[in-house]
This record gives sequence, C-alpha cells and structure tokens, in this order.
Amino acid sequence: MEESVRIKIKDLQDQIDSVAQFRNPNTVEARLENINNQIEDLNRIMNTVSIKLQTLDFDKKFMEEFKDDEIKAFYQESGLKVQNIIEFLAKMKVSEYQSEDYAYRLVSGHVKDLTIRSIIGKFLRYHALKNKI
Repeated sequence: MEESVRIKIKDLQDQIDSVAQFRNPNTVEARLENINNQIEDLNRIMNTVSIKLQTLDFDKKFMEEFKDDEIKAFYQESGLKVQNIIEFLAKMKVSEYQSEDYAYRLVSGHVKDLTIRSIIGKFLRYHALKNKI
C-alpha cells in the first residue's frame, strides 16, 4: 500500500515537473525549434523521394510477363472481340500494332514484344475479371 502511494506521488511529481518545463519559455522555444528542424528534414526527404518518383519509368518497372495460355484464357473470358483490341491499341497510340492480323497474333500469344504483351495482358485480365462480376 505504501509503495503504491509512493509511486502515485512520484507520478504526480513528474507531471508537475513536466508542466513546469512547458511554462519555461526557453524550453518551449527549444522544443519548437527542434520540431521545426524535424519538419524541414522531412520536407527535404519528401522532395528527394518526389524527384526519384518522377524519374522512374513505370511502364518498365511494373511490367508483367504473361504466358501465351494466360493471354488466350483472358481473351476468351473477357468476351472482347479483335476489334476491341485494335481500338484499345489505337487509344494507347501504338500505331504499328493496330492491324487485325497483329491483333489476332496478340490474343493468340504469338507476339514477343514484352511491353505490348504486358499492356494487353493487363487489359484482357481486367475485362475478364470485370466480365465475371
């Protein structure tokens, strides 16, 4: 019992000391300066990260590799037609791939360009999942 009272008294004394520190203008000023320095450091870090993010080439960093059978399965599940693929490629401004022959080769998995395979694979997967819902 006596020990718990001593602990409570110690806690109350610590709280009083803490309040006294906040009333001291020098202590408050030092803490505010410390906080401002931390904010400036965080802003510098954020600027550095922001610059690094702007220089990333997201198309190549986040490219997925789809196998031939995955592309075929997504195409069949999506319910899309070859014309939809051609229209999508036109929107992506990939003019060299906008022929019907190329679209057929693409959905059958016979295209080796990994960038286009990744884009079409994501497109077909999205529509296949959307079609299931």
